[in-house]
Amino acid sequence: MTITRPLILALALGLGPGLALAFASGSTGVDGAFNPAASTTLPLPPTGIFNFTTVNIPAGVTLTFTRNAGNTPVVILASGDATIAGIISVSGNSAPASGAAGDGNLADDGLPGKGGPGGYDGGNGAPAREQRAGNGLGPGAGGGGKSFFIPGNGWYVVGGGGAGFADAGTDANYAPTYHPGVAGGTYGSSPLLPLIGGSGGGGGGGGENFAGSGGGGGGGAILIAASGTVNLTGTVYAYGGDAGASSGAGCGGVGGGGSGGAIRIVATTLTGEGGIGAQAGNASATCGYAPGPGGPGRIRLEADFFKRTTGTNPVYTVAPPGSLFITGLPSLTITSIAGVSVTPATSVMLPTGTANPVTVTLATTGVHGREHVIRVRELYGDHRPGRCMVYVRAGRACQARGIERQCRGRIDHHINHRIRQEIPVAGERPGAIRLTRGG
Repeated sequence: MTITRPLILALALGLGPGLALAFASGSTGVDGAFNPAASTTLPLPPTGIFNFTTVNIPAGVTLTFTRNAGNTPVVILASGDATIAGIISVSGNSAPASGAAGDGNLADDGLPGKGGPGGYDGGNGAPAREQRAGNGLGPGAGGGGKSFFIPGNGWYVVGGGGAGFADAGTDANYAPTYHPGVAGGTYGSSPLLPLIGGSGGGGGGGGENFAGSGGGGGGGAILIAASGTVNLTGTVYAYGGDAGASSGAGCGGVGGGGSGGAIRIVATTLTGEGGIGAQAGNASATCGYAPGPGGPGRIRLEADFFKRTTGTNPVYTVAPPGSLFITGLPSLTITSIAGVSVTPATSVMLPTGTANPVTVTLATTGVHGREHVIRVRELYGDHRPGRCMVYVRAGRACQARGIERQCRGRIDHHINHRIRQEIPVAGERPGAIRLTRGG
């Protein structure tokens, strides 16, 4: 299949005879040619953007990335061609196994899988004899499972819900009268503007003797844009992470699967029959009521000359090259909690004795006159977010009022179309929150 549009005459641009490339990636070329000879993990720059001249990932080479402080998606720009014969992965991580299925280190039981770059972490599994697990992170986060005890019958454990993205995740199975691990819903759009990754699955409910396992991390997000040809004979992955297994006497519930991530490839010519995948993370019923797997991510392919015939999983959408970025998007970032600096990819432990009220400092850009919501939710345990809700209006500081119970939790915020940041907070439970503007 060939998607054509008018080519630009290079002569008209003073470039000499011939025709110019129809699509320009915008790469400055400052990072030079990228040609790793061995498998490499690149730390993402603060912007998440690499400006290469050419890209060549040889067969047998795997390229992965370390998340930056802002947990941005990966953006690879090339002013020339990009050849991918090896593997590029921004997949989410699976959660550690719990109980007898684990590695014998109980300290990591219940920890969630980390999202790939631009993706979101899974939810925490509940500790032993703690009923409710933590929700995953992200717009399509899976809900935590809630175990329950029936006198005379024993302890029943419930798995976490799967995260959603292009499609919704799957609910955990549960006794009808008890709270399930609810699946996450859909979000985003097929053009992947803005580019966003997959969400985390919910954690598994606590067992009688062991913690539930954490939810899988959401697949990351990557944009590969080349002014020339992208020749893909290798693979590009943005898989969601699997939930951790759980087994043993008194085992906890299994977390939900993370949703698949986002892959967008843009070039003048796109060729090659390599693999492209953004499948969801799995969640197997190894203990208690079955958890839910995640939903698939999104794949977008754009080229003037589309020479690829192989499908993708999930199915891609296709179009001529379009804009790579949306300019002027609003943002809201939590920069500190109780004087402790934070980033979107970190957790905060409030020490015992932290004085109330706790101050949360926000930095905003492009936010004008809208009201935003910060919810405080427990890392695990019985969630009552309605009693822990704080409203903050852009452009002013305010003292949170009416928090009726002490909370430890996930602090998240929504602005406009679900732009959000969520930070797990554990330890000392703040009884109130004071909001200030930090920028």
